[in-house]
Amino acid sequence: MTNKEANNDYIIAEEEKYLGKAIGDMFVEPKEQASGYANMDVVLLSPLSSTAYFDWVNSAFYSSLCTWDKTPQESVSEMLATESFLHKEKLLLNIIKERPISVALEGVVFNFKITNVPRSLTHQIVRHRQMAFGQQSYRVSSCYSDAVRIPQSLLDMKIANNVSAIELSDEFVKAVKSCRAIYKKLIQFGIPMEQARNIMPMGTCTKIAVVMRLRDLIDYVKGRTGAIAMDEHTYLVCLMLRELKNKQPEFFNVVKLFVPKVEETMNKYLG
Repeated sequence: MTNKEANNDYIIAEEEKYLGKAIGDMFVEPKEQASGYANMDVVLLSPLSSTAYFDWVNSAFYSSLCTWDKTPQESVSEMLATESFLHKEKLLLNIIKERPISVALEGVVFNFKITNVPRSLTHQIVRHRQMAFGQQSYRVSSCYSDAVRIPQSLLDMKIANNVSAIELSDEFVKAVKSCRAIYKKLIQFGIPMEQARNIMPMGTCTKIAVVMRLRDLIDYVKGRTGAIAMDEHTYLVCLMLRELKNKQPEFFNVVKLFVPKVEETMNKYLG
């Protein structure tokens, strides 16, 4: 049978073409075999400008209220040019809270870098089809050095010195090491990485870039902080919101308009 394979020569050629050099050793021993939620990290890549919120308010103000910009008065255009920023902000937030106007909520885009998140979770993230994604490929990028997510509940019991949990954690890590060793052997035997990856656990951690509009972010927060959301997914959303609050606090406050209890959730998960 003839297979289309991303073999080692293909992988190296792509690295040299798009990165300018080959990455190197694909079998560096991992810093940790298994990890809990604590190794997840989120970085807001954009927008970072101090004027991002100001620009959004001005553009969203007109696009939301131009319904009443009648000729010849053009009152909304005049307000855009002459009213204070605080007054325009007040009018804008007042209308989008009652009417979540698409043209306003789709007028700004956020780009998050998320690392050390398990594949089992990214499979949920990418279901939000209105968002866009770029993800580390285990077809052409070795996952040998990536930690595997250990069940957080088991880890919590281990930290509390539960003897049975400690023993089961050791078994979990042993199984992870076994999968990792077979993955390495398969590739060294000549099996393409895209096929060898099948041995790795679903909880193997990865990296993903997520791009979303303000509207998508609000819907995402609503859905993934709800009562039936997976616990780890809620934790991730809280990390994203903390990053947003630190770098773009005004946009964080807009999210709060639509998800009023979000800070309560963040305090529960992040302390």
